[in-house]
Amino acid sequence: MNFDGIPTQTEFVEENSHDIEHLRRQSVGGALSTAVSQGLRFIISVGSQVILARLLEPAQFGLVAMVAPVLGFVTLFSSLGLLQSVVQRPTLTQSQLNSLFWANVFVSLALSVLAAATAPFVAALYHEPRTIPITIALSTSIALSGFSMLQIALMNRRLQFTLLAIIDVATSLLAVVVTVVLALNGFGAWSLVYGQLTTPVLSIILAWIFSSWRPSRPGFDPEIGAMLRTGVHVSGTNLAGYLSSSFDNVLVGAVRGKVELGYYDRAYRFVVQPLGQLQAPFGRVAVPLLAKLVDRPDLYRTSFIRISQAMLASATPGLFTVIIISKTIVLTVLGQKWAAIAPVIEWLCIGAIISPVNSTIFWLFQSQGRTKEQLQWGGGAMMLNVLTYIIGIHWGVVGVARTSALSVYLIQTPALLWAVTRSGPVTYRSIIHTISPFLIPLLISGSAIFFFSQIFKAQTILNVIFCFFISYFVFGVVLAIEPSGRKFLLEGWKLRTLLRKP
Repeated sequence: MNFDGIPTQTEFVEENSHDIEHLRRQSVGGALSTAVSQGLRFIISVGSQVILARLLEPAQFGLVAMVAPVLGFVTLFSSLGLLQSVVQRPTLTQSQLNSLFWANVFVSLALSVLAAATAPFVAALYHEPRTIPITIALSTSIALSGFSMLQIALMNRRLQFTLLAIIDVATSLLAVVVTVVLALNGFGAWSLVYGQLTTPVLSIILAWIFSSWRPSRPGFDPEIGAMLRTGVHVSGTNLAGYLSSSFDNVLVGAVRGKVELGYYDRAYRFVVQPLGQLQAPFGRVAVPLLAKLVDRPDLYRTSFIRISQAMLASATPGLFTVIIISKTIVLTVLGQKWAAIAPVIEWLCIGAIISPVNSTIFWLFQSQGRTKEQLQWGGGAMMLNVLTYIIGIHWGVVGVARTSALSVYLIQTPALLWAVTRSGPVTYRSIIHTISPFLIPLLISGSAIFFFSQIFKAQTILNVIFCFFISYFVFGVVLAIEPSGRKFLLEGWKLRTLLRKP
């Protein structure tokens, strides 16, 4: 058995351990590794945004943001839903893995050429010829990503989260270093381009170092058809999600221009990128774990609730704090020239409060193999989001953020919850049980932040840090007082013993 836990024989059936203690230990260790890595990535991300916001102008961010939706759209098809297919399938063969690797490489290369060919159309859409070389340069990242996706998928399948954490932190840190150094030397928008290109290069190097699996000569195994069909559903869902999160950028850039797009893009990244980095490790642990427990409904449901609650407890106090003191944060952290994005950040955070719940919905679809349903409901949510963006653009970037947030609460989340809980171990009542312990702690901690922000009105970085500290401190204290919250904290504390076992 090699480093990935994959036997070297041509065909094999992966061991399906029923040792729940072993699974719990792997999951807790993986959660710890990913939590540490994402904490570091969060610091790196926020720190880089603060530095770059002071080194670059909104229009320079806007140029790269104009290209990002097109490249992101093409990139969605390069993975072929590979990660979910490899994680879900109970048996794999060397022939199947080799076929998946080369299919992914060839598709990535073709899509890279296609992305480069769209450069003139991107320039015509925004009336900005400077996007042509940027589009061509960034399109190479699609081709590069194809050479590491399968190795990363195999590490995820084997719950090797420490190795994945190392890759995440190392690529993020190098990208930031390259971007900042080039920005300091006057590269402008191109510092963002070169910084992004370092990520797939380092990912290839580290993925091939950590994974001993190697492809053989190109070939095709007919049995990968079922995996590719699953991948089509997953890719379709990813496409719907991407259109939901990217059409607003395209609309703002086309209607309002690169300066307002630069503002909107920075606000979006200031909220959504750190939140995504926080949610990603929970999903990375949850989906493969739940897939292994799908035949054990009670344990599946309990594991889902606990992982979801951990993510909610990590994210929601911070989002409440940003909503209440958004103007102070923008002025003290980003500077006066970014003051216009404060209301955008506020509305994005209002919509993001419930995003951890929406993320867990897709865990359930994926781990239960309900990818076709996920595609159908994700597509419906995408169309609704696009409609809200079109309505909101009438009031500028603030209107886009506001209408999107309202639609999430009034339509999207209720519909998705109804769809996912129609079958499977997790019911609507389970979702309510997941959320309910945090409602009172959030309201009280939010009230505390508002109170202190009114007393200490000076716009200083120390006040911002103090508000975040108070938010999580009050949230934790109130949570410990409530019986359901105390149970959640005690169970989390008990899990530490799993890390001490060999």
